[in-house]
Amino acid sequence: MLDVINVTHCSTLKTDNKLMNVSTSNVICTLNPTKNNCLIDGGGPLLIQLCPNRWVLIGTASSWQDCGQENVPGIYTKVSDYRQWIDAKTGPEEDC
Repeated sequence: MLDVINVTHCSTLKTDNKLMNVSTSNVICTLNPTKNNCLIDGGGPLLIQLCPNRWVLIGTASSWQDCGQENVPGIYTKVSDYRQWIDAKTGPEEDC
């Protein structure tokens, strides 16, 4: 389970004695107390459950620092910024 954190807070967290460079509005920042994203996770899904049998993709893993470390944020690209294009290619989503 991941916690979504404010991008402003995310950009202040230090990793490897460097500040994370997160300044765009098209990202979702997460924090997992046990470990963060690694290179192999690139493009991996960030999902939320809308109803009992329905999961929705809200982000894709896009950045990582200090692979597999505790309390280091993971950065995901917001899928909502590409929603219009996705719907045009796949059709609109169904209701629960």
